[in-house]
Order: sequence, then C-alpha cells, then structure tokens
Amino acid sequence: MTTKSALWLGLAASLLGGQAGCKGDAQAWGEANTIIVIAMDSLWQEVGDSVVRALEPPFVTVRDEKTFNVTHVSPMDTNWVQLRRFKQLLSLGVAGDDWVSPAVGEAGRQPPYLTEEEDVWANDQRVTALVVSPERSAEDVRGLLPGLSEHLDSVYRSYASARMYTSRPNEELIERLAAEAGFTMLMPTIYRVEEQDSLYVFRGWSSVGGELRRTIAVTWRTGVDTTTSTEAAVAWRHEVVSRYMVEPQAEQPEPLQRRLVRLGGLTAFEVQGAWNSTYTGVPMGGAFITRMIPCPQQNRTYLVDAWLYAPSREKYEYMIQLEVLLNTFRCGSDAAPTPAR
Repeated sequence: MTTKSALWLGLAASLLGGQAGCKGDAQAWGEANTIIVIAMDSLWQEVGDSVVRALEPPFVTVRDEKTFNVTHVSPMDTNWVQLRRFKQLLSLGVAGDDWVSPAVGEAGRQPPYLTEEEDVWANDQRVTALVVSPERSAEDVRGLLPGLSEHLDSVYRSYASARMYTSRPNEELIERLAAEAGFTMLMPTIYRVEEQDSLYVFRGWSSVGGELRRTIAVTWRTGVDTTTSTEAAVAWRHEVVSRYMVEPQAEQPEPLQRRLVRLGGLTAFEVQGAWNSTYTGVPMGGAFITRMIPCPQQNRTYLVDAWLYAPSREKYEYMIQLEVLLNTFRCGSDAAPTPAR
C-alpha cells in the first residue's frame, strides 16, 4: 500500500470509527469511482497487479488519468470492519469467507464466479465478489477479471448517466431542434443553447466546486461524406470551435483514439484526444470527442463535437456523460432520441 493510500485509509477509518456491526442506518462513504478491495495479503500479492491493471486503465485528457481508484485492505487489518462501509467494495475469496459470504446469493454454486449484492454493510453500497476455489484462487481471480472490468465500467456508466439527467431532460428542445435544424439531441435542462446560423452550441458551465465546462457543438455540410480521415475530422473541429470561442483550441496530435460508432441506423467516425488553449494569459486544456456523421436522408454530413475543461476534478464521469449525450444524436426521420440508461 502506498503512503498516500495508507493515510487516506487511516482518515477513513477515523471518520467511520465506532460504526462496526450491523448496517442499521449507516450511509456508505466514499466516491463511486473508488474501489476498496478486500483480500488476504497472500492472495493480493499474487493478483494485485493484475487487478489494478484491469480496473485502472488510463484514459487520455491533458494527461493519462485512471478510470477507477483501487485500494487494497486485508480482512486481517483491524480497520477492515470500518472500511467495509465504503460505497464500492470488491471482495476476493472463497464463498465462506466473512468478507465474501454476504454477497453470495446462490447456495451450492461452483466457483469461480462473480456475484453482487447491494446495501450489505451500509446503505447505498455495492459489494461485488469474485468467488474462487481455495486450490486455484489466483488463477480464478485472473480468469474473472475481464468480466469484472466490463461489469464495473457498465455500472459506473449507468451511474454517471443518471446523475447527468437529474436536472431533467430538455424534451421541449427536441421538437424545436427537429423543426429548425433537422437533428435532435436529448440535453439536460442545465445546458443553455446558442445558435449561429447552421451552428448550435450547448454549454453546461459551472464554477460550483471548481471550474467545470462541458460544451457540445453541432453543425453540418451538404453532401454525404463517409471519410474516416483523422486529419479531416480534426481540421473541421478546429474550424468549428474557432467560430464560437474567443481563443481557439489547438488539438494535440498524439495520442488520438479513433473508432466507428453506431447511432441507430447511422455510423459515425469518432476521434478522441486532448486540446489546449490560452485564455487571458492562462493556459487551459482538456479532452474532446468529435464525430463526423453522414446523414443520407438529408444529404448532409454533421460534425458533432464535445469538449471538457475540468482542471480541479476527476474527468472520467464527465467524459462518459458527454459520450452519452453524443449517443442521443439523431437526424432526419429518426430525430427522436431517448436517454441512455
């Protein structure tokens, strides 16, 4: 355990001290992207590096950041009874272990398997367990890691999406966009809309708890362009952002991530990377997702671009939210999206 993790766990233990025992009215503590792993030291020494690699894959903003923050604690540690109050727990062990058995729902099931239970030692808590055999504990854990990583990421994406729409989806905006522009996106009501001819800009800016800027821009050109040229997408993005920003953004050439994305009956070409700029002499930077989306029904190609500036915050949740919003884009007769849940 790193010094930073030890200090953090010590603080948590002092805050939660005296809460051992049954759940009662205890509320789970910690962030949704923090995972406390409960496993014997001997098992953790064998699989710890593999677990961390599976659950902390980096994603690119202005620098590599972790998707989840993973910290291990042994059930033999005197702090574990308090630390089991955290919001997100991952238990590794056999079905009869005290830190595993509360999450085991089916009697007689043969390991290895993944199982999960909510509100075990605290309210608003999720306990995920990798139930393994005593003879092959390390091998079983490693075999379950791909499914575990996919499952936890899916759960977190649902959480991030739900939090984004707590301000209520702007359903009135759908009708207006469909009538005026021929496309729709299901935006939360906290985003304000600006229009400049064939350019629509949606801004969700806040200074509460630190600077947070989430911006999505949508524009189009005549013609169906099915190119998958990274240079063309980035150049169009730069042109569009320069139309509504006082200081233009410079896209960092590497690393750039590229992929094709299905949006109903459409196929978008996506480029994701980092940007930087200077505003009133202050350096700024963040992440962007830009998509070129051909819409044959309208003989158009859309550019749908999202960028994030959140210098004092962890960014994975906000990048998920921007991706969810981009996924609600529809054009032509399909312009009637619903939020991803």
